[in-house]
Amino acid sequence: ALIGLSAGLFATGAAYCADMPTAENFAKTNGILAALGSLGCVAGFLSAVALGHAVLVSLSIALAAALLALPFFVFLVPNVSPPLEKRGKPSNSELCQAFLVCSMCKSFLSQTRYTKAVLACKFFMGASYGAARVWMSGYGMLRFHVSVQDLGGTLLMYFILNGILTIVSSRFLPAKLGCDASLWMTCLMASVCTLGPGTPVTFWIGILCSMTYGSSVSFLNAMYFGQLSAKRRGELSALNSLVGELGSITGVLVVTPVGVSWVEAYMSSGEGTWLTPPMVQLAFDVIACLFYYGARACLRHEDQFGVFVLRTHDEAAAGARHDGKDAEAANVNAISVVPAAPQ
Repeated sequence: ALIGLSAGLFATGAAYCADMPTAENFAKTNGILAALGSLGCVAGFLSAVALGHAVLVSLSIALAAALLALPFFVFLVPNVSPPLEKRGKPSNSELCQAFLVCSMCKSFLSQTRYTKAVLACKFFMGASYGAARVWMSGYGMLRFHVSVQDLGGTLLMYFILNGILTIVSSRFLPAKLGCDASLWMTCLMASVCTLGPGTPVTFWIGILCSMTYGSSVSFLNAMYFGQLSAKRRGELSALNSLVGELGSITGVLVVTPVGVSWVEAYMSSGEGTWLTPPMVQLAFDVIACLFYYGARACLRHEDQFGVFVLRTHDEAAAGARHDGKDAEAANVNAISVVPAAPQ
């Protein structure tokens, strides 16, 4: 329930970060956002280990982290919103529709086929991530003979290395090249855990093979949020949050009965069923890759990434904006998004 209530926070942050830089810097900004998320998971993990695993302790850690983040948001994050007098006031019907999940269908149908394919890719990537979270703590510990301590240490190293790799790769690789080169690697973890022997080494190699997951997600987010101008990126943010959570729920619901069946067969006869949870995860990964690379091959002409470039009419305002000053105080309402020259 708490994850569901906070699901929109990351997507909103991604949309905000997509508004700040130019199209050329999308990958760097999203990479930093994803890497900081991984390092935040490390900090939360270490705090829970040091203070205890009780539910009250975990909730206290989450509340303390939220309170620590609030001053950074209030005092350090620049305000680039247009002035109040230039904002359109939503009607009562629009406010009511905003709380209806089905209202996102209209927004989804208005997107290009390329954007829909990217959203489908994100859905199945979310399903793969949800499936992996489920089978690691049950199936993974039994089949690969991994203890709770080894599992915790492995995940800790995963978050650290994933954050570092995401920062490095997003800094030096453009979004399209990075996503084309790394997305197929998301299939490696499930492939290794499906085909490899039931030893701890197999599990650790599978985790190492998933190090590029954070980079792939950051590159994909950069391409996704670059499909529309800044005025409509909030719309993409809402779709991103909805599709990601639906994908994660789907992965959990599909892989859970498979994992339970395998564990029951293993406990009764010493041999699991032929269908394993990593196979389900691998299917999700393969479908995600088919949607992405299919869109890149067949719908490339609908790709709008890099078409909308942030321009300013006032160089002084632009300099003040890059200095991190308040946008309204610097009169950066002169900023507009205009189509760039065809690439």
